[in-house]
Amino acid sequence: MKKNKKILIITSIIILLVAAIAIASILYVNSQKGENQEEGKSLLNDLYSNLEEKEKYSFSATLDENNKIEYAKNGNEAYIYEKNEYMESKKIVKDGNTYLLVDSNKAVYTYQNNESELNKILLQIEEIKDKEFVTGKEKIDKKEYTYQEYKDTTEFMLATLDEIQETKTIFYFNKNKLVYIKNISGDYEELLKIEIKDKVDSNLFNIPNDYEKK
Repeated sequence: MKKNKKILIITSIIILLVAAIAIASILYVNSQKGENQEEGKSLLNDLYSNLEEKEKYSFSATLDENNKIEYAKNGNEAYIYEKNEYMESKKIVKDGNTYLLVDSNKAVYTYQNNESELNKILLQIEEIKDKEFVTGKEKIDKKEYTYQEYKDTTEFMLATLDEIQETKTIFYFNKNKLVYIKNISGDYEELLKIEIKDKVDSNLFNIPNDYEKK
């Protein structure tokens, strides 16, 4: 009788321990998920807030020499250079207007009362930052980064695709610094190297004197 009672007590203790471990594991996973979600949200939202507060900064996203975007902002002026396999574009936003510069024939086309691209990068982040996302870690060139992944977004895609399939945008951070953006559409994938700097070349906002206004 005593032996059976002892076995019953031991069995009960084991069951309680297993239950406690299971509950603790569930609570830990949920807390980690919550922390990761909050961390991911803060990374992109903090980036947005940080750029919003800056008077001037530059942002570049580069796939290779033939596929990239360069953006610079200084107060109410902006410079936007975009290049891919189909097009090359250079714009300056200033004085409330947008100027399209065509280097091949030294011409400048003016879009009056148009500064829609003044805050181009901020607007692109704003379109994404409050959507649902997942977070995790991934190695790029043998270095591990925290990432934040959003579905159904194409704001930062450089390629001009004939058909847009299921899309994802993945932001990779080194601590709180954005270092890569990966764009995915179906089987297509592009990894962009990101550089954000506070230093801006003021000459970028000047329209060359020898360019003819059209």
